[in-house]
Order: sequence, then C-alpha cells, then structure tokens
Amino acid sequence: MLKRNVKILLIASIIAILVIPTTYLSTVASSSGSIKINTMGSSTPGYQVQAGGNVNLYLGGVTWTGQQFYLFMGADSSTQMGSGLVYTPLIDVYDISRTTATSTYYGDYGTWIVGAGWVNGSIPYNQAAGNYYIKAVDGSVSSSVAVSDTYITVIASTFNSTLNVSPPQGTGGTPITFTGSGWPGGSTVQIFYEDPSFGWKLLSATQANAQGYISYTCEAPDMKRSLTNYDSYEGYTSISFKAQSPSGLIYSGITYFNEYQRGLVTLGTATANGLYGNGTDLSSTVRLKTGDTITVSGKWFHANSPIYIRWDGKQVVGTVTHDQWAATVPIGQTATNANGYFTTTVTVPEANAGVHYLQVEDSQTWLVVKVYLSIGSLTISPVSGPGGATVQFIGSAYPASSNVDLYYYDSSFGTWKYWTSTTSTQTGTIQFSTEIPDLKSTAYSGEYSNYSTTISFRTDVNGASYAYADYTQFARGLTQVGSRVAYSLFGNGTNLASSVNVSPGDSLYIAGKYFHPGIIYIKFDGATSTGDSYVASQWTSSINVGSTTASQSGSFGIYVTVPSVDGGQHSVAVEDSQTSLVFGLKVTAPTPTPTTTPSPTTIPTTSPTTNPTPTPTPKPNLPTPSIDLTCKGSITDSGSRVQMNGQVTLNGNTVANALVSISYSIDNGGSWRSLTMVTTESDGTYSVDWRPDVSGYYLIRATCDTTSTMNSASKTVSLALTRDEEQHSVFTVNSNSTITQFAFDSTNGKLSFVASGPSPSTGYVEIYVPKSILGDISKLTATVDGHKVSFDYESQADAWLITFSYTHSSHTIVMAMGEDQQAPVGSGNNGQIILYVVIPVVVAVVVTLAAIGLLKRRK
Repeated sequence: MLKRNVKILLIASIIAILVIPTTYLSTVASSSGSIKINTMGSSTPGYQVQAGGNVNLYLGGVTWTGQQFYLFMGADSSTQMGSGLVYTPLIDVYDISRTTATSTYYGDYGTWIVGAGWVNGSIPYNQAAGNYYIKAVDGSVSSSVAVSDTYITVIASTFNSTLNVSPPQGTGGTPITFTGSGWPGGSTVQIFYEDPSFGWKLLSATQANAQGYISYTCEAPDMKRSLTNYDSYEGYTSISFKAQSPSGLIYSGITYFNEYQRGLVTLGTATANGLYGNGTDLSSTVRLKTGDTITVSGKWFHANSPIYIRWDGKQVVGTVTHDQWAATVPIGQTATNANGYFTTTVTVPEANAGVHYLQVEDSQTWLVVKVYLSIGSLTISPVSGPGGATVQFIGSAYPASSNVDLYYYDSSFGTWKYWTSTTSTQTGTIQFSTEIPDLKSTAYSGEYSNYSTTISFRTDVNGASYAYADYTQFARGLTQVGSRVAYSLFGNGTNLASSVNVSPGDSLYIAGKYFHPGIIYIKFDGATSTGDSYVASQWTSSINVGSTTASQSGSFGIYVTVPSVDGGQHSVAVEDSQTSLVFGLKVTAPTPTPTTTPSPTTIPTTSPTTNPTPTPTPKPNLPTPSIDLTCKGSITDSGSRVQMNGQVTLNGNTVANALVSISYSIDNGGSWRSLTMVTTESDGTYSVDWRPDVSGYYLIRATCDTTSTMNSASKTVSLALTRDEEQHSVFTVNSNSTITQFAFDSTNGKLSFVASGPSPSTGYVEIYVPKSILGDISKLTATVDGHKVSFDYESQADAWLITFSYTHSSHTIVMAMGEDQQAPVGSGNNGQIILYVVIPVVVAVVVTLAAIGLLKRRK
C-alpha cells in the first residue's frame, strides 16, 4: 500500500513539472546516460552560447524508459533533476531515434530540430549568464536523469528586436510585408495592431529563422474610414503595429502604416480638387437626368474588392436606412485594383425629380453622396462674362404654357434667390433674355489676379425644380493704365504710383475688362493728395474726369485728362453702376516759372479797327426721336424689383444701337442719380432691371443723347411703389403727374393716391395691380375725386395694367377691389368700344333728322 502511494506521489510530481515549466525542485527522473555538447565524443567544458542562441546536443547514448522527454537546464551536474528550467516542449523518443528524417518542434523559447540522436535548437533567450548542465527527463518514474558530460557557459543577451512594415502607406486590404531582426532564432513572433475602437488586437504570428529574422506578408487591416462630407485633401489613418514574443518579455518598437481614407474622384461632371468624402452634397453641381450615362471613379477603397453602385430608389427621401440600401438593385458594378482605385460608368435610372442618394460600396463599407435629378433642360448663352451681362436662357421639357421661375444660388448666403420668371410655350420650351446678377467682385490687388465665380441657375415650376445651368462670372479688373499694361488684370487697391507718373493736363488712357455693362465713370480723389489710403470719405470731393460705356463683355477704354491737382500720390476710381475699383498713381505738379516784370514802354496810339461780327455756324436741323418708358414693380427674395422697358423711334421707325441713360431722383427732380446706360436692340427696345432699396416715390428718366443723325430726347415718369406685406406683392404706378399719399388698405381692399399737375394739361396713370390681390377684373372700381371713371385694362402674366387719363389739377384716385360692380367699369377696351358705337349712332340720328327736314322743306 505504501509503495502504491509513493508511485502516485511521483506521478503527480512529474505532471506538475510538465504543467508548470518554471523553476522547481524534483526528486525523480527516468532517463540515464550522457548528453554530448556539439560532438558525439567527449564534450569541451565551457562551450559558450549566447542566451537565445543555438546549441547542438547529441543524445544517442541516452537510455530511455518512457515515450517522450523534455530538456531541462540546471546549475548542478547530478543525475537528479534538482532546480532549473524546462525549456523545450515534449519530444517523442521515436523522433530522436529516427535516422531517415528529422522533426521540428516549437515552443516559447525557440525551435528544435530532432533526429538521428540529435536535438539542435535554442536555449532560453532570457536565461541568466552562468554555467549550466543539460538534463533529459523522459517522463518515467526513475531515480536518475541523463545529464550532459560537462557544462555550457551562457552569455547574457540583450535582444534588439525590430519590426518594419512595407509599403508604409496604402489602402485597406492591400498586401503589406512585416520584416524584423534581433529575435531569438526559431522563436514565435506575434504581430499586433491597434484598433482605435478596441485597443491592441492580434493580427498574426510568424517564426523567426535561425538568425533571428522574420518576414511575413498579409493584408492591411481595413479601418473602414472615408473622408468627411466635402471636397477635401486626401487624408489617412495611421495604424500602429508592434511585435513581441508570446511571453511578452521580448518586443519591438512601434511601426506605422498610413491607411488612406476612401473618397470619390469623379461623379458625373464634377471632379474633386481632392476627394469627395462620405455625405458630400453634390446636388448643386451634379445635375442628372434619367438615362444619362455618368462616370464614377474612386480612390483608396478596399484593395481588389468588388464595387457596387446603388441608387436610393424612385422616390425622393430624406434619409436611406441600412435595410433600404440592402433592398436596392445596383445600377453598376466593377472592382478596385491593388491600390483601391476604380472607374466605371452607370446609367441614371428613372426616378422623381429632386435630391437623390448614390452609394458606392466595397467589401468592407460604403460611401454616400447626394446628387440632383432634373426633369427639364436649361442652357445659358454665353456661358461666361461679367456680372450684368445680358444672356439667353433656353430650355425644354417643361409643362406647356406654365409659369417658369428662375432662381440663382447666392454663394455668399448659401441660399437660392428668385431672379425672374417666364412662360413656357405650348410645346414646353422656354427662351428668354435677362441680365446676369452682378456679384460685384473685383480682381485682387496687384496685376496677376483674374479669378471667376460660378453662379448656378435653377428653373422651378410650381415649386418643383426642373433644370440647372451654370454661368462663370469674372471679377472686374483693369488691363491698362497709361503705358502700364497688366500681366493679367490690375485689381482693386493696386498701387501704380511707382510706374504711372502723370501731370495735370496729361491725357491718361484707362482700359478695363469684366465691368458691369453700361455707364463707366472715371473719378480722381480730389485736389489734395491722399497718399495710399482708399477710404470712402475721400470721394466726397472727387473730380469726375470722364465717362464711357462698357460693352456687353464688360470691356471699355477711355482717354481722360488729368485734372489740376496737387502733386503726390492720388487715387483714381473706375465706377460702374454696381461698384468701383480704385488704383493709385503719382501726379507731378509742374513747377511755376517766375516771370520778370517788364519795363514800361510807350504804347503808340493807333486807329481803332472794327472787329467783324462772327457769323454763327448753323446747327443742323436734326429730327427729334420719341422715347417711351414704363416701369413695373415686383417682389423677390432680396427685396423690391423694378423692370423698366421702353423703345426709341424716329419718324415712325425703330432706332437700333442707341445709347439710353437711365437716372432716378428721390427728391422730385432736385437731384439725379445715374442708374445705368443701355443700348437699344434691333427693334429699338431697351430693358433695365433695378433693385431699389425701399418702396416710395421716384422720378425715373430715360435720356437718348444727341448723335450725328438725331437730337436728344428724354422721358420722365413718376414711379410709386407700395407693398402688400401679407401677399408679398407690390403695386406700381407710372404717371406724368406728381404722385403722393400712395397706400394700400388691405383690410378694405383699396389702393389710393393723390395725382397732381399743372392745369389744364392732361394727366395719365398706369397702375399695375397684382393678380394675387385682384383675381377678377370685374370687381374693380376706379374713382377720381369720388366719381367713377372708366378705364382700359390689359391682362399680363401676374398683374392687371389699368390706364386712364384726366385733366390736371389735384385729384384723389381710389381703386376699390371689392364685389362685382353694378356700373360697367373696365372690360378691356370698353371705353373705346363705347365711343365707336355711340358716335356713329349720334351721327346717324343727326343725318336722319336733317334728311327729314329737307324733305319737308321741298314739300
């Protein structure tokens, strides 16, 4: 019984030794014989080996009683195990006995090759320096173990373990290779990477070769990152890698792999300066139509991955969930290359107009951008030029005979603003001309600037967007000042004092480009030199030295005479109807020459001669043209708007290419402010779009200057504007009378004003009443001083044009927009119809009575 208990105790001790490979004390062993070091004969004492290095052990003379054994390092040479360290895994006795093949064993401390009586491999890399004996334990219960015939000398080693990654940057999923050195020969090396969300994670493990080198290739872990929601520079996420032994006692430093983030290069007509990131809103730049074939290209997606292009569906939705995307059918498919690049084309599916989402998906994640699907078409001609240029819009695929609103995108405020309206034809086409909004931009100071801004336009029908088009607006600049020619354009604030030097009386040439078409004024800052300051207050005493007209392309050239000003640096302003550009130059005042007082001399007396009376040059008897002017107000998102239209005729014929100056007065003609200058079209018509700051009373004057073929002519009208804030409408009155007390009573539906003028001349009014206020013309009553009057009316797209006349004095005029009126008030040309009917009837009655009288007289 006692012997059985001893056996159980010994077996338990052996199991403990195998399970816990640390320093311990053992009292049993099983193998016997001598272990040779680097030889099959007698070993040399003190063979030196570095910790972690290799040693060749010959165990051919060992007698085994078990099937497996392990190697043990101890400080004593006894055949008892003693204290020490188990440093190999269990090795089969069969493998060491084989002479036809070798076996390789791996453990925490390295690698061992076993066969033909030899065990060649590592000793522990963390073994302390000293003399050690090698012992073999085969697992059987015995009183002795095999031990080396002499000791080895271990030299302590400090491992300089390294880890490198190549390439150092790329996309997720791309092949990367880890290399390193200084690892224990044959040891296991674990490679980790740092996940920003979960910390350090094991990527893989590899084995160092006998010289301590590692080389391992795998895919870079994909962090599933995309750039943020705008056009941004390429960016990356740095992934940290490290390597270590399984025990963690040996480890490398940190190495990095820069993983670039996904983005789109091209989508339709839009190409990023950098890359479009996830969530980028391209709805204002990528305008698509059903059936369009568009290019989609991307960069830094998962390497060698399939790519699916998905459309959010037919309906316009605010967001798309993960499940909704999963249910969509891809509209295109391709694959990335080893660098994560791809390019493909897709066809836009049928869908409702509006903002849609387009998804680009690889094997790991996806990226989504917004695009716009339009229904109609819209083009601009020309597609570039200055602000204020007249362009033509042409479009198709609109609802027949419908009101089409034109909006433009104000990049300063990030909003769409109403600009104008037109009506589509019965075939759904539109074609109209209008001025481009002026962004009032000037080139930058210096001579190298010539930048532009893209203005996007959009057409809407009943609140639904139909089409988009873009116009490139160039910033104002000067091409030449004096003899100085700009490399590109002289911008606002350019100081030319060092290169442009003039004197009073000199002729100075100034040329510019991309100014607002129309009147251009050239102004000197004043008689006193202002230096290099460009402040608004200096222009209160400015000197206007000339004016000219900028063409539709915004170009002009003019010679001006330098005024009599002090010497020094002066500022010159080039001003169009919207803004001004200021530059500096130098004026050199002439030095006065002193004159000598002459000695008095005797003046001989001469007989007076008679000066001939000059004969005046006869002024040609030029004909005087006729010029018309009407104004109509409306409301836009940015305030009131007045559309001025007119025509110039001469002897019944239209006058083309005539210059018409438009000016206005806010003090009943006490002073006038220039608004713009336009050129008449081939049919003699002209049009001006004006945005007054406030509603109220204005005098508007259109003037056609004298030419070689005709005299000057002008037309002045009184313009009164008042708003109905509830309906967002504006009432407009044109008249040759003075208009005061102009107001609209929305509660009672009455528009009233006072019209006055010199008696006994004839006055007239043209009143634009919005149809949003008065839908049925039969409900309108017009009274002058309380007496009903008949009127003519004309139905326009958004308003009624009401006209009637009166004898001048001071009259109170009221337009009542109530229920149906009993008396016939206005029905087209009813006033004229009454005259056409009544007068012939009266004439017929008179003729009949006269005939009867003659017959009676003959009898």
